[in-house]
Amino acid sequence: YYEGSLQEWINLFYHEDGGVGVYGNPVYYGKNLYINNQPIREITIPDGQEYVPSNLIQGWSNLEIINLPDSIKRIDNNTFAGCYYLKEIQLSDQITHIGNSAFEGCSGITTLNLSDAITYIGKAAFKNCYNLKELTIPSTITEIYPETFYECHSLLNLVLPETVTKIGEDAFYNCYNLLELVIPKNVGNVEPMSLVGCNNLSKLTLPYLGVTNEDCFKSLFNYQVPSTLIEVTITGGNRIYFSSFNGLNHLRTINLPETI
Repeated sequence: YYEGSLQEWINLFYHEDGGVGVYGNPVYYGKNLYINNQPIREITIPDGQEYVPSNLIQGWSNLEIINLPDSIKRIDNNTFAGCYYLKEIQLSDQITHIGNSAFEGCSGITTLNLSDAITYIGKAAFKNCYNLKELTIPSTITEIYPETFYECHSLLNLVLPETVTKIGEDAFYNCYNLLELVIPKNVGNVEPMSLVGCNNLSKLTLPYLGVTNEDCFKSLFNYQVPSTLIEVTITGGNRIYFSSFNGLNHLRTINLPETI
């Protein structure tokens, strides 16, 4: 039994053995709480709170609205994972960190506004956000970690900033409604399998041919891109090797730089 403000609850961690951890926090068990025979569908994090601990609201499957104060600066790992029906959440301009799997499985979210204050977006941050349709990555981000947009089936528009230098494995796996993607010119490494399952991708812009600029002899087919590509634009590099566009049976337009 515990009495206190919600802010005090959020910061409360205990175990029977005297240790600390989220599973001793009463807020964690709010997902099983009913008021007047109705599940909780909205929660407001009190002003003054600077972060929401990892796993704290994980699995609140009935939650539809989360109200975050402007004081929030950090969203930790798995914070909202499994909030399947979450539809509305406003991220403040003060947030700098979005942890691993922070929104994994939030299939009710259709759009998110990410401010330029964000400097880190973790692995699988938006994994299985099936209804996420559009997202602009802020220019403060330098790496797209593995599985960041894994199984984002509804993603139509994704803007990557020029500051991105690396794209991890399975980053866009099975984003099968993504129509166009521009890989920024400063990307020095695109992991294999990044575009597997993007079966409606028709336009792709790459900084070079291959997995890395030094490895540009690799064919474009090694990206495991779908054969539905109609237009490919290469913005850098100095050569094209044999079979570079092997398997792209629907390709109509190839745009090459003057350096080739």
